[in-house]
Amino acid sequence: MEKVQPTYLSYLLRLRRVNEVAQPVWRISLETPGSETQVQFENLSALCTYLAARIRAVEEEGDIEEVKQPQF
Repeated sequence: MEKVQPTYLSYLLRLRRVNEVAQPVWRISLETPGSETQVQFENLSALCTYLAARIRAVEEEGDIEEVKQPQF
């Protein structure tokens, strides 16, 4: 049976500024609505790379679950 590609992707984006020893930094996380899964990112570039990979996985394989979660 052929997989049906999702027509949209939905995430809850959280940006939180925290004080580190040297200077404040931003903490970035994404959560898929309806799930307990939360993905953390070290920086904005990592977030963009992750989202691009999610979109590419849907377009190429039709399977959003194929994208590996970043390890930080």
